[in-house]
Amino acid sequence: MERELRLKLQLLRTENDIIALIEQDEWMMEIIRQAKSLELPDWWVCAGFVRNKIWDTVHGYRERTPLSDVDVVYYDASQLDESIEKVPEDRLKQLDPTIPWSVKNQARMHLINDFPPYTSLIN
Repeated sequence: MERELRLKLQLLRTENDIIALIEQDEWMMEIIRQAKSLELPDWWVCAGFVRNKIWDTVHGYRERTPLSDVDVVYYDASQLDESIEKVPEDRLKQLDPTIPWSVKNQARMHLINDFPPYTSLIN
């Protein structure tokens, strides 16, 4: 069992390996297309959306591990009002109400987490 897990993990060693895995999943690609349609600045679909796919693949799960939410993050330092995030979140809910969407502007998250301000989704 441990050997099988190591072999599966070797198939997901690089960012490109993970991208290829997601590109083969039509459900995930549809979520990415829906998020892209928002035309948010500097955006990602991340967190459990990616983690669960890797987990399920490595462990050979046939059924998708349920997600508590699908995190869409973006960075816009010019708009720090939380209510603004609800506009793209509501648009996503209209596109697909079966998805538990969560949209957050990371430019304001330092206010909630008591961290120094972020300068992008990377920093």
